[in-house]
Amino acid sequence: MGMKRKCSLLLAIMFCLTLLPFSSLSVQGVPAGLQVSAGGGNFTLVTQNGDLYTWGVGENGYAEGLP
Repeated sequence: MGMKRKCSLLLAIMFCLTLLPFSSLSVQGVPAGLQVSAGGGNFTLVTQNGDLYTWGVGENGYAEGLP
């Protein structure tokens, strides 16, 4: 499966989103995910039992700011 690239021009700056093939990943100690969301270096996982996990690329790997 090849990579797909989607680009748009906004305020004279080119932003490109690279869509890579998806594969599942198991993380020891984290229950199976029901829904995952990612964007801007921040990630959110809702597990099958309703727990919420967040992580990101902010200082020390924490998601920064409020949604």
